[in-house]
Formats: sequence, C-alpha cells, structure tokens
Amino acid sequence: MIRRTLGRWMGVTLDDTKDTWTLDGMVHDEADFIPLIQERWKAKRKHEFEKCDEIREKLRGYGVWLDDDNRTYRLPSGAQGVQEAMCELTDDEVTALTTQRFDALEAGDHETASALMKQLNSEDVTLNDSYFTWNIGESRWGAQNPAHPSSDLTLQYILEQVNTRLVARRQNDYEKADEIRDQLLEQGVVIYDREDRWTTKSGRNGPVGDIPDRDIHIMLKDRADARMKQDYEKADKIREELGLYGVTISDRDRSWSHMSSNRGGPLPNANG
Repeated sequence: MIRRTLGRWMGVTLDDTKDTWTLDGMVHDEADFIPLIQERWKAKRKHEFEKCDEIREKLRGYGVWLDDDNRTYRLPSGAQGVQEAMCELTDDEVTALTTQRFDALEAGDHETASALMKQLNSEDVTLNDSYFTWNIGESRWGAQNPAHPSSDLTLQYILEQVNTRLVARRQNDYEKADEIRDQLLEQGVVIYDREDRWTTKSGRNGPVGDIPDRDIHIMLKDRADARMKQDYEKADKIREELGLYGVTISDRDRSWSHMSSNRGGPLPNANG
C-alpha cells in the first residue's frame, strides 16, 4: 500500500505481475538502469562526485533510490540489488595486473604496487591479500598469482603437513609445530591459527582440522556447476579433494557424508 502511494505521488504506475513500472508513458524495468548505476559507482570510485550527484538525481527522477552506505539500490517495483561498477577488464587482464602487483610487493617496489592497486580499485576490483585472491562484486573472482610455485603442491601434501602440525600443537610440541609452519611458509603456504585456515600464495585455501559445513557446501556447489557445464574433469577433482577431507559423495542418493563427525546432507544444485 505504501509503495503504491509513493508510486502515485511520483507519477509512477506499478505492474506487480512483471516487476515493471510506467513513468511518463514509458515502461521501465531493472535492465534500463543497471548501466547508469554501474557508471555512477565507477565515478564514485574515481572521486568524480559531481558526476555521481548528477546521475543520482537522474535516477531519483525515475524512482530509483540509492543507499551508498549499504551499497544497494531499490527500484519502484520493489526489486533491490547491489551497486557495482562495470569492470571493463577481462578475468585474464585482472589476473595479469594482480600478478604484477604481487611481484612488485615481493620485490619491495611499493610505489608500483600502490599504482596497480589504484588501477584495480578504479575497475571495482577488491583484493584480499590475506588469501591472495581478487573479486569483482559477488560474481567474479580469481587468484592474484595463480602461477606461484605453491600451485605445484598437492592438496594431499598440504593437508598432511597442516594436520601433522595441528597434532603437534595439541601435544604442546610447539618446536615441531613452528618447524612445520616455517617450512610451509618457505613453500608459499601461510597458516592462520586464529582463523583455523591455511592459504597458498597461488590463491588456494582451506580449513585446518575438520572441514566446516560451509566449505563442504561451497565445494559441492562448484562440483554441481562443473557437472552442469559437462566439465567432468573438474567435477572429479573436487570429489577427490572432498575425499581428502573425509567427505563421501553419493550421486545415486544425492547426498554427502562426513563419517568421522557423523555429518551429512543433500547435494546442492549449481544455484545453491
């Protein structure tokens, strides 16, 4: 009721069956305004605030409201979304830039690293230096330096070393635990004891100890997506990796189980 009252006040006619609205005789939907929202967010990242304000007022005239604090937008139809810039770089181009920045940091060239960071930020690329990854919104992500030598380490080797260190810590054998940690660090594997996670400088990461349900769900979802795209090699690799964590998959029953902790559940589809 309130939405319709506001709509009439703004001269907007809503169509609840189609998520569209009519303004000045023109029918609009979400796709009409995504480019403007992306253009404004990109201008905001470049500190072009006058342009930001102009686009905001234009969008407001169409009944589109922006919430910069939560980085969201709301349409007269009631639909909501996340404000994101339109990145003009391909995934390979983003990875090339993040790899250059990674190499600059390793060489102590902070000026070049800072310039590359600004370039990436202007394209709405977010860097996670703790886990050596990058992402653009929630739909695109990758490793900052996928060719790092740590990419040659097998998951089985990493888990064996990480779990051996975990046992040493539980037995208060901190000398052995530190020795394993330092050896892994030389090989490009970083352990975060506070978060109970490990990561490689090539962008892979995982839990220390028992694998949480959240990690299992993410890996199962990635496997379902690979199977849907008929990428059976990737799907089989994910199954093998889950097996190293003690997770068994039954495609016949569409279920998974983790015997040592008596956990399990249905297999998710590619959409979650």
